[in-house]
Amino acid sequence: MDGVYEALVVTVAAFVGISVPCLLVAFLCRHRKNRLLEPDHRCSSSSSLPISAPVGISSELSSSWSLYGSAVDSSLKKLSLDDLARATGEFSPDNIIGDGSFGFVYRAVLPDGGPAVAVKRLSADHAAGAGNREFRAELEVLGSLSHRNLARLLGYCAAGRDRLLVYELLERGSLDAWLHGDAASAGGSLPWPAYMAPEIREGVGASVKADVYSFGVLMMETVTGRRPSWPMKNIRGKEVELLKWAREKVEAGISSEIADHRMGLEGEKETKEVKTFLDIAQSCTEESPKYRPTMKEVVERLNRL
Repeated sequence: MDGVYEALVVTVAAFVGISVPCLLVAFLCRHRKNRLLEPDHRCSSSSSLPISAPVGISSELSSSWSLYGSAVDSSLKKLSLDDLARATGEFSPDNIIGDGSFGFVYRAVLPDGGPAVAVKRLSADHAAGAGNREFRAELEVLGSLSHRNLARLLGYCAAGRDRLLVYELLERGSLDAWLHGDAASAGGSLPWPAYMAPEIREGVGASVKADVYSFGVLMMETVTGRRPSWPMKNIRGKEVELLKWAREKVEAGISSEIADHRMGLEGEKETKEVKTFLDIAQSCTEESPKYRPTMKEVVERLNRL
């Protein structure tokens, strides 16, 4: 069981390295809505980034618009749509390795013959709306970051209404796939609202304590093996969300029923460790931000397991 708990600690500790970049992406999405636009007929060879034309601009003109003054890392490859089409077998369904509300992710091998990569292609509808801001934010923020817990952004393509991002391929899959297997893709996109702190859903805005909440949800998902958006039946037979279900179980003194059966708990010590892990997750997901611990406190408690 030591290996299981080591894996849990590594998993949740990895999330610390992701939370700050995610906060930066959210910040940029919110504050860079009003960038100036200027015409640009160059596509993959341009130093500026083409984006979709504003609503009301005809499709014939859409390819001539570009993002003005984008701070994009010069090391990112600017790829043509033709190259990415060939690399993905003309975006063959056989090469799809992920999907969501944004569009599809394809496994691809670029013309330079390097290792396989993941190509994220935004759907036309998504790229024309909020997805365009997300595309710019990912380029400007993730393109300049290097962290072992982040899939590295390698390149991009912006041609007409097409928006594509090229990432390092995680050959061993994602945590989501390891936890949920085939069920991970059954529902399409990840249930991001389930990871959001209450104050975020109410429009208060991003904060460090909101990241702590999201971290706590991930902890709960990891130890239970259940999606936070899946409805669970509580002790009274009523359907509730994962966090409420787990909290009721703990308060009723039956926290052992919460743990993923695949963990194979054996003995009082392991059961106690899971209980402590759940206590940390619950403290992170307190409704009020002021009652949540800092990430430093969370890591210190995890290291004592």
